[in-house]
Amino acid sequence: MKDEKEKDFDSIDGSDCHKFSKKKGGKILFFINLIFLICLACFSLFVGKLPIVSGSSMEPNYHDGEILFTNNIKKDMSINRGDVVIAKASDGLVIIKRVIGLPGETVSCGENGEVLVDGKVIDRSYSAGDVETYFLPTTCDDNEYFLMGDNTNHSSDSRYYGTFKRSSLMGVVRFKVYSKGK
Repeated sequence: MKDEKEKDFDSIDGSDCHKFSKKKGGKILFFINLIFLICLACFSLFVGKLPIVSGSSMEPNYHDGEILFTNNIKKDMSINRGDVVIAKASDGLVIIKRVIGLPGETVSCGENGEVLVDGKVIDRSYSAGDVETYFLPTTCDDNEYFLMGDNTNHSSDSRYYGTFKRSSLMGVVRFKVYSKGK
C-alpha cells in the first residue's frame, strides 16, 4: 500500500508538471537575462555604447530615434575634426555633436554665416546650412574641443556651452545600429 505522500506515476496530473517547468523556465530566463546584462555592462565599460539620438540637432545625418554605436575614447586615441562624438555637457546632458575645433585652434563665424577655424573657412558640406546667428571667436585650450550640431541653427553646442574638455567626450560615433529608414 502506498503512502498518501507517494503518488503512483500514473496518477500525476499535468498541472504539477506545468508548475515545475514554469519554475525552471523562469530561473533559466532569469539567468539568460542576467548574463545578457553582464555582457552589456562589460561591452559598455570596455568597448562602446549604444546611444539613442534625441532631437534634430544632428540632421540631416542623424535623426531622432536612431541608435548609434560609439567606441569609448581612450587616452591615446586621436580625435579629429569632423568626428561625431557623444559628450557630457556642463549641465549633465549627454549630447551628440561634430568636432569643429581642436586644441589650440580658434573657431569663429564669418560674415556670410560660414564657420572659420584659424581664419579659414572649413568644409561643412554635411551640415544643414550656414550659421544664421553670429558667435564670438572661441579659442580651444589644451585638451579642449569646439563642437557643433550638423543642424547648426537648431543646436545647443559649443556656442552655448563653451568648449568641451577631452574628459567630457564619452565616445566617437562609428556607425548607425538602427535607423527608421530615413
